Amino acid sequence: MSRFAQRFGFLSLNSAKVDKIQQITSPSPLPNSTNWASQDDKIIIFLGVTGSGKSSFIKALTDHNDVEVGHGLCSETATVRAFHTTIESVNFMLVDTPGFNDTFRGDEEILKEITNWLATIYEQGKKITGVVYLHPINQPRMEGSSLLNLTVMQKLCGSETFENVVLASTFWDVVEEESGVRRENELCQTPQFWGGMKRNGSRVIRVQDYAQSKNVLLQLAGKREVALQIQVEMVEDKKKLSDTAAGQKLNQELARLQEEHQKQKRAMKERAQAELKLREEQNQRKLAAEIARQKAAHQLQKELVQEKQRTEQRIQQEKLEEKKRLARQAQREAEKERQRLKEIQIRKEKLAREQRVMEAAQKEKAEKERKKREMIAKNVLAARHRAEMKTQREVFFEACSRWTVRAYTFTFENQAPDFLSWCDRCFQLIRFGGYRQCYTCVLQICESCWTRGDHCRDDDQPHRVMSSPRRDQPSNCCTRLAQNTPSLLCDRYGCGKVIRGLHFHCCYCSNGEYDICLECVISGYTCFGNHKLHPTVNWPR
Repeated sequence: MSRFAQRFGFLSLNSAKVDKIQQITSPSPLPNSTNWASQDDKIIIFLGVTGSGKSSFIKALTDHNDVEVGHGLCSETATVRAFHTTIESVNFMLVDTPGFNDTFRGDEEILKEITNWLATIYEQGKKITGVVYLHPINQPRMEGSSLLNLTVMQKLCGSETFENVVLASTFWDVVEEESGVRRENELCQTPQFWGGMKRNGSRVIRVQDYAQSKNVLLQLAGKREVALQIQVEMVEDKKKLSDTAAGQKLNQELARLQEEHQKQKRAMKERAQAELKLREEQNQRKLAAEIARQKAAHQLQKELVQEKQRTEQRIQQEKLEEKKRLARQAQREAEKERQRLKEIQIRKEKLAREQRVMEAAQKEKAEKERKKREMIAKNVLAARHRAEMKTQREVFFEACSRWTVRAYTFTFENQAPDFLSWCDRCFQLIRFGGYRQCYTCVLQICESCWTRGDHCRDDDQPHRVMSSPRRDQPSNCCTRLAQNTPSLLCDRYGCGKVIRGLHFHCCYCSNGEYDICLECVISGYTCFGNHKLHPTVNWPR
């Protein structure tokens, strides 16, 4: 890169791709890797840009140690390699291919190697079962190499074989799900990306676990074997690679890159000439000013000498005036410097205030997001508790209908509702305290949680919330029913497990602290004295 290119920020293109577009020739013989496939093998081709996860996918499915997976800055897969594996009695040959935008090789060389391999196996009478195209979903945008790879893949396969193509997105574990879904929708809705292929029968999947994605291969195995467009063009039509649809598309892209490179070179040259001309004009002006200054100084010196000869007093007066002028000039420059420093300080203070305001806004936003996530998790847990309580009541009623319950219990209608209702935030029994009930979210929240700001949902939707005041406790209610214990155990001899949800309480046995789980009551057990039991709930935290 020249010093002008460095000055104006131009990037030099890869000379192997741009300075010279090499002629792509017809296929040459490949290694014996094409002879590995038997007549029963289902051949699956893996395509995608460098680093999209092709080798990792194949290694997870085949468990071959010789599959090279790249973790550095350089591309790892250098040649077309085939690996055999058997999944549910189906034999597969998985073909790993190098991706475009390789670290050390040109795109035309990679395309030539892939097409030679495909042409050779087609000449041996073998067809392709499916093509898996991998795209890293963590890329924020469709880069030039990814778009070129996708376009060439479409030309390699042909629209008639799109039903045998699977469009898979990878690296979902390193991207937020919302961003990944937005990018996936954009890929599927854009005709130039995945939209056209999806409408023609291609399937779109998400690869979140390579080892669990074997169903993709099994589904492809059920499709008919097809000949790709590049195989028909090179083997049956006897076309050179440069005359095929894929070769022409790659040559067009390289020609476009060369044209852009030439435009950048011309722009750099024009800017360099303009800068050189500007510098020459500046140098000429500086030289003229220096000559004029020297002439003026010489003339001034001559006049000073003549003036000195005429009068020493006038010379002293001129020197004094010159000193005063320089002092005033220095004072003005010092004032300008102080003003400049003052403006810099004001800008710094303004930037600091803006930074503090921005940080406070970011912290507030993060805190809101955290509270929102906690609220969603609590709503999910509350719904789970209510579903579990509903299931336990149905199980109890069914057991009562079969006459397997021998315990003498209060009915749910006669039991005080304060011992069957709990707060959907702290999961403690509400007892006789005040609470809020939201009819929109179907939640009950105690007064303590509501005062702390732990409401039902944090959105702009208006909620129907009713406030229930604190009530007096009746004298005939057992106060021990309200003891919501994180490790409440069943007191029946031989059980002793942790009680969760619906259970029954005896106010007389074990000094009023006897609790028995729902499973024991259904099984026909009761307390020591066969007393009347209170139904209540307990949610361990």
